[in-house]
Amino acid sequence: MELIITRFPNEDIEIQGVPIPAGSCVKYPIGAANRDPAVFENPDEFDYHRPPDASRNLTFGLGTHACAGQLLARAETATILGLVAERYSSVELAGEPSEVRTDRLVAFDKLPVRLS
Repeated sequence: MELIITRFPNEDIEIQGVPIPAGSCVKYPIGAANRDPAVFENPDEFDYHRPPDASRNLTFGLGTHACAGQLLARAETATILGLVAERYSSVELAGEPSEVRTDRLVAFDKLPVRLS
């Protein structure tokens, strides 16, 4: 998941009272926006009951900058999770997960699971 959107304004602007000169590098940490406690109740918890319109998730970007592959990613995820739900009654950790974290990425390097 891309966690930072970088933009360079072509004119002087102001964001939340902060002046931003034209040509400045502005980084939007959307990973933080997806966990904003001012927007989400219990922002660090996975809540599969949360309605899509309440999520306002920015993971795939917005408008002309939206991820071109998001439809495929959503279809793959729905297919995989649907098959797991059909075939197994339990999914549990089978070892210690390990993550890769940079200023642009948070992902699991290893996520051992046991399906039964």
